[in-house]
Amino acid sequence: MASNSLKSPFKTPPDIGNLYNASPMKTSAKTARILTYQEEKLQEKQELAKSIINLTAILTLLEKQMQYEQEYEILEALTSQRETLGKILEQKQTGQKISLKKPEKETSL
Repeated sequence: MASNSLKSPFKTPPDIGNLYNASPMKTSAKTARILTYQEEKLQEKQELAKSIINLTAILTLLEKQMQYEQEYEILEALTSQRETLGKILEQKQTGQKISLKKPEKETSL
């Protein structure tokens, strides 16, 4: 009787079985630190973008409200808020620190 054997003309490397048991990704400590750093930077950029979008939306709403506001005191408060939020938005977009303090009003006696 003739026996059929499944022999391949190619040599199989002795560690072929290890390919199936390998972990998904082995990284060195340095590579892990680099990946963590890159992930943190990406997250910071995403958070900054969300912050800019939120500030822009708030400013748009403030401006709309200012168009319809009839009371002077409320309009004055909205204008002040718009100025402050505008400075914050500019600071976020440029990365430069801008003074958010208002000059103190002089009181006369």
